[in-house]
Parts: sequence; C-alpha cells; structure tokens
Amino acid sequence: MKKIICIVFVFLLFFSGCSADGNEKISVYESLTVIYDYISFEMLEEPIIISESEHFTVWETASENTEEQLFWYRIYNKNGDVLFEGGTEWKEPMLHETNGIVALALSLGTSDTRWQFFDSETGEISKVFADVLADKAEMICCYSSAEKKLLIFSAFDDSQMIGEISADFSSRVFPVYEAEFLSDSEIKFSYYDKDDQEKTTVANFGN
Repeated sequence: MKKIICIVFVFLLFFSGCSADGNEKISVYESLTVIYDYISFEMLEEPIIISESEHFTVWETASENTEEQLFWYRIYNKNGDVLFEGGTEWKEPMLHETNGIVALALSLGTSDTRWQFFDSETGEISKVFADVLADKAEMICCYSSAEKKLLIFSAFDDSQMIGEISADFSSRVFPVYEAEFLSDSEIKFSYYDKDDQEKTTVANFGN
C-alpha cells in the first residue's frame, strides 16, 4: 500500500496547479481521491463512528484483529445524499463544519497535509490545497513562498483573492506556522521574523 501512495503522490505533483494569473502562488491539486481508492468501507472491521456532524461522518476499524487501522468518511449534501467519501489508513481524516461548509484534511503520512472543501448547500467541491494555515467557512489562508505573503481567498475560487498580508517574514520557505481567523476581516498569525525570532500579530484584510 505504501508503494501505491508514493506512485500516486508523484502523479499528483505532476498535475500541480497555479493561480489564475499564471504565478505559482500556492499549491493546488485537481484531486486527491485516487490516493485512497484502494480502501472500501467493507474493509473496516467492526466500524464505529468516531466523529460526525450534520453533513459528515467518520468511522474507524474497532477490531483488534486487523493489522492496519482503517478509517472511512462520508460527506453529505443538504438532502443527506453522499457528496463525497473515501478511506485512509493509519492517519485519521480530520473534518469540521462551519455554516454548512465541510473542511477535510488528509495527511499523506508525513507532515504534508492536503485540504478540500465541500458546500453542503450547493454541492460544490473545491480543488485540493496544500499548506492551509486556517479556514473559516469558505475562506482559507495559505502562505505564498513565491510572494512572501499570507494569501486569503475563496476555497471554491482560488483566483478570488480576499486579502493579502505582508510582514517582516523570515527567509524560511514557510515562516508562518500558525494562523486563526478572528472574524471575517481579521486574522491572528504566528511566524518567524527576518531575525528568525517568533512573533504573533493580528492583521486586518479585505475591504
């Protein structure tokens, strides 16, 4: 299984996308589903629900007789129909919901995590994003190493820029290590500055 993951991960890197204006600002992928399509719900032994909300459910294998810890998740639209589903091994898929928008975070087995968003009202499914620092409904925040800025944009249209934030960021590839939306126009973030010292600040964005 590990070999399958590695092969498909290379495939996804080949299809890495760019922003609408052609600059490589953030890592965008068309799909992540194929990495986990060798797992089915039927492979889970004695599945139990470990997390759920109105629009998603997560199960895990409860049996101690299986070598691998398997997880399965389903995301539902407003009518209760399955909008999206998949399975993972070892790493629990992390889901949360805000105003009907379900956020899914899947680990690739390293510190690398992929994020995807689902609108239960419209049925819209976003592209897959890497390096998401914070989300609030359909707003997401990523750090652009190309522009050396925090970018805030719509999960369902990465060309729709909501805000850009500059600071005295370190020369590290990803100097921002934590962020949190405080409101629809304010974000708190922690980062390493140009002297490689840790700082935390609050900034306004948007109109």
